[in-house]
Amino acid sequence: MSKLLKGDISLVKTFWVYGVGGMAVLFFFMNQAYKFVETVSNGYTIEQVVELYNNPADMNPEFFNASLLYFAIMIITTIYSLIMNVAVWRSSAKYDGAVIFRYGARILILLGFFDAMTGI
Repeated sequence: MSKLLKGDISLVKTFWVYGVGGMAVLFFFMNQAYKFVETVSNGYTIEQVVELYNNPADMNPEFFNASLLYFAIMIITTIYSLIMNVAVWRSSAKYDGAVIFRYGARILILLGFFDAMTGI
């Protein structure tokens, strides 16, 4: 993990294996958890249930536990994404190959950050 955060692992491996591959796995689990939440909530989305119940104690315990799982995976995904952004950024700084890949990786990080902040 230390080598990854310092940017000592190649840009190709950091970006594709840890970044894209790792995020794909986490998004898969987050999607499955979301589907599970919808199943135990009788078809309601998380947003609809939050509007129905102001107090988590009033919720179905199975739904509440499924929601906690979903939000835990969301938090893990967010933390992992931040770590990968730092790792790719630092790895791109040490990249000796084509300049387009060095700056391309950084542009993708900035676009992802902009997307996350603006919600587009």
